[in-house]
Amino acid sequence: MVSRNPFQKGRTPPSVEEARKIQDRLKTGVELTNRLGPVRTIGAMDISYNRFSKRAVGVLLTFRFPGFEPIESVFSIGEMKFPYVPSFLAFREGPILLSAFEKIQKMPDLILFDGHGYAHPKRFGIACHMGVLLDIPSIGCAKSVLVGEYRTPGKRKGSRANLTDSGEKIGTVYRSQTGIKPIFISPGHRIDFSESIQWVDRCLGKYRIPEPIRQAHLTANEVRRQFLT
Repeated sequence: MVSRNPFQKGRTPPSVEEARKIQDRLKTGVELTNRLGPVRTIGAMDISYNRFSKRAVGVLLTFRFPGFEPIESVFSIGEMKFPYVPSFLAFREGPILLSAFEKIQKMPDLILFDGHGYAHPKRFGIACHMGVLLDIPSIGCAKSVLVGEYRTPGKRKGSRANLTDSGEKIGTVYRSQTGIKPIFISPGHRIDFSESIQWVDRCLGKYRIPEPIRQAHLTANEVRRQFLT
């Protein structure tokens, strides 16, 4: 399932330069066209760790769609071996998330990540990276911008603006709730810009971030408090 996985057998790139080569190779596999079949299950992944600690918890939750009835909840605990380097987040967090993913019984039809997809300096954020490795439709949904320029969208829910970098559209700035800060949506793999927005919107509840991601975030923090304090 993850034959192109550079994290197999505990391997961590020995340098940023090696990570860059892996990133450049893998990003050629990103597809920004829809290869979504019927979406009956949606997954969300998140990671949690204490500041100044290298040990982290990665979780994957899957939900039935529509209705968001929980189906599975799995987690993995491990050490982040790659240093924190901006735009190389997947090499730090990816191995733990993939370890969690290996525990699920059934692959979701679509997966959401608390992070960026195409809206990345190398057009290969964690949602792209993990989507390519797992060959699964994926979307990045972040709370802050990493790269790009935009005009602030209107204050009402559903208002949006293009996120661009050097004239290229790389994502969407989306007002998920009226009067609160927007979120930053970008396709990860096997989905386009328009469908990414629509699916994030379908996953919204009464909070700023999509409900599957919110639940994954809460679960990751709870597991961290239970096992890593």
